[in-house]
Amino acid sequence: MSIDKKTNRILLALFAIVFLCFAAACQPTPSRTAVVYGGGLEEKLGGSPAPAGAYDAPERWQETLDLKGGDAKIVFDAAVSVPAVTAFPVYKVKQAAFDTARIKSFVEYFTGGREVTAYAEPTKAELEEQVILAKKNNKKEIAAEYEARIATAPETVEAEIITDWSADRSPSGWFLTKDGEYAGINVDPKRFLYMNGLVVGGYFQTDEDIEANGEKEIGEIAIPGKDAVAAAQSVLDDLGFDDMVFSRLEKALRYSRLSNGTFTGFSEEQASKGYLVQFARNIDGIAAITSGGPPFFYFSDFEYRAPLCPEEIRIFVDEAGKVQSFVWRYPLEIEERLNENVGLISFEEMKQRIRDMLTYIGSYYNNTIKVTSIEMKMALVNVKDSADEAMYVPAWFIHYILKTYENESEEPGESELVLNAVDGGRVLRAPIDPDMQQAIDAARKGLS
Repeated sequence: MSIDKKTNRILLALFAIVFLCFAAACQPTPSRTAVVYGGGLEEKLGGSPAPAGAYDAPERWQETLDLKGGDAKIVFDAAVSVPAVTAFPVYKVKQAAFDTARIKSFVEYFTGGREVTAYAEPTKAELEEQVILAKKNNKKEIAAEYEARIATAPETVEAEIITDWSADRSPSGWFLTKDGEYAGINVDPKRFLYMNGLVVGGYFQTDEDIEANGEKEIGEIAIPGKDAVAAAQSVLDDLGFDDMVFSRLEKALRYSRLSNGTFTGFSEEQASKGYLVQFARNIDGIAAITSGGPPFFYFSDFEYRAPLCPEEIRIFVDEAGKVQSFVWRYPLEIEERLNENVGLISFEEMKQRIRDMLTYIGSYYNNTIKVTSIEMKMALVNVKDSADEAMYVPAWFIHYILKTYENESEEPGESELVLNAVDGGRVLRAPIDPDMQQAIDAARKGLS
């Protein structure tokens, strides 16, 4: 797969989301009115902490509901996962600034003390070499792009060693590892990235990506997943992370560049395969939300919206158990604890809220909804009158399967419903790009 195909796949995925919203305008309006919950969060946070104690919920929820007006059903056959804690706190957080001293220690760790050379504009000779390589690999568009740049390219470029790792300067460069491979380091205000063998800008494909693209699954990986998690955890321990917890494991393919240059195209041949190991923020024993997750249906308003992206770390471990990449994104800083143990809605009450929401969603279509898992984690929600802050709040993540179109031949994917565990309000799990929000608003206007 070339970078062009990868970009096309992302654009198609975004188009599909917008199309889903607009396509809903052709569907029947819901037969039921949405039940509005939420709105009592601030009042509950200002009250006294609830008595300490484990949350009472069954290990599994099994139930089948008939939806009126057709043969559709809601089938609950889902494990219910609750954190093994006796207190459910709420914290106020904000986007953190990368500490320069800590970033320097990260650079030292991944480079082994080697100098990092800043990425520079390619010379005429380098571009000519890349034209030959691109043509050899039948990359006509890449070859044409490089040929167009040769006339204005410099004859020589002086190498610059990066010494200032301040995130606000967005330093980015490459170095040679002890194995003679090119690797890259990139820092910006919201991300630290190390990639071995790819230089900055490489990419991965997970089983989920491959399935969405109609391609063959990755298949077996030579090492057990638990060994990959252990290798990734070892890196976190070395770097001094004591507030992150394992969140997700995915098989993945790693693709390299057409050469070891810093500005070249990408090869269709995979460099290696292994696992992407994802870690989330650990909030007093409760795992926080990460960016990865199933899509949602934008059929009703959200009582709460995440104003900040969730913090996460992703580490790629290859089949040899070697860490090939490390990405730390959107670091958050805890400002204050708003309530050490906020009172939560009982699970019996939450069950009715879940039934109501899924009935509302399902009333658009005469299709059965199957709930596959229910898990409590920490979600990010907005803070009143403060766009730059968020709150970590216990929330229920309900994963379900809904076949949206009657004639759809492919198996339906998983979707997600997120509900605030304090007052039952619906949560938008992550910020939406303004352009996407505009498309969604237009789609919803067409539904009214």
